[in-house]
Amino acid sequence: MRIISLNLNGIRSAERKGLSDWLAQGSPWDVLCLQELRADLADIPATLASLDGKHAAFLPAQKKGYSGVGLIAAAPFTPRVGFGDPEFDAEGRYLQADFDGLTVVSVYVPSGSSGDDRQQAKYRFLDRFLPHLHALIATSAKEGRELIVCGDVNIAHKEIDLKNWKSNQKNSGFLPEERAWLDRMFAETGLVDVFRALDPRPEQYTWWSNRGQAWAKNVGWRLDYQFATPGIAATARTTSIYKEQRFSDHAPLIVDYDFSLPSPACGRGCPEGAGEWAVRHQKSILSREAAKARSGKAPDLPPFQRGCPPSAGGGLQRYGRQIAAPTSLSVPFARRGGNLPPVAARKTPSPPTPLPQEERGAKP
Repeated sequence: MRIISLNLNGIRSAERKGLSDWLAQGSPWDVLCLQELRADLADIPATLASLDGKHAAFLPAQKKGYSGVGLIAAAPFTPRVGFGDPEFDAEGRYLQADFDGLTVVSVYVPSGSSGDDRQQAKYRFLDRFLPHLHALIATSAKEGRELIVCGDVNIAHKEIDLKNWKSNQKNSGFLPEERAWLDRMFAETGLVDVFRALDPRPEQYTWWSNRGQAWAKNVGWRLDYQFATPGIAATARTTSIYKEQRFSDHAPLIVDYDFSLPSPACGRGCPEGAGEWAVRHQKSILSREAAKARSGKAPDLPPFQRGCPPSAGGGLQRYGRQIAAPTSLSVPFARRGGNLPPVAARKTPSPPTPLPQEERGAKP
């Protein structure tokens, strides 16, 4: 099973740079986790929404042209929208796919580099996401599923994970409080940083600033991860960061696991013609959402899944406000004895340390 995670920095921009051609013509893959769609559902390129034989779900942010996550897979899955937090579910930051024996999450942690307000939002996200991870791991284990969490975490964990670590210790993405959160997450959940388990080499980055010569000089950060429960992490065989073609300021993070997604394509078998049924209905949904947007009416909550008709036991499913019930999040992480200080006391990247030209420029 090959899983790819990629921050798109805009799905339309990535498609103009050849993303769907690469996905169709490159090595076979099984799950694609996407972050930073920056597009409404109606604006997602059909070439990506309707990849042959694939099943897709997308969760755009309510704010136009902002954030958003997606997941495309070779097998049908049950999508779960958000993690029960109104603030960040509205920003389109979490999409969960439940397969037979496996749960995969596409997550986009907020960037705090644009200012203090967003750094505090990042801390709030981390406060609320850790207890959700605990609950998700427990539920997955009870239901007999392994777990892989993919995404742009917007934190470089160790000094090895960014080029200029000394000059970035006061900047968002490498603050002590952020790194401490990753330390605690790994210690408490037992999740494995799969890339680092397979590849201990330095200068392995997944994000480069668009300014200066960051890409040419490999002045980067490792911000994208695949975290996995120990059972499936032990089956990981190879990993790579694809840099032969650029679709974004991030590079695709690829991991191959000795694991097979369920087959046939619809779990219990697709009737003949089900694929065409799904494509027609998917286009209908896209058209309907676009019409609502033009008329000023509020669109439905946008995630959808492409696959077989409901009568086939899977398939195209439209979800209203079926957002996972929130876990108990009333007590912030730091105030439960964690390593982070209360939100008001946490450090922010102000004033930032002066950086070389190739290191400047906040992530969107």
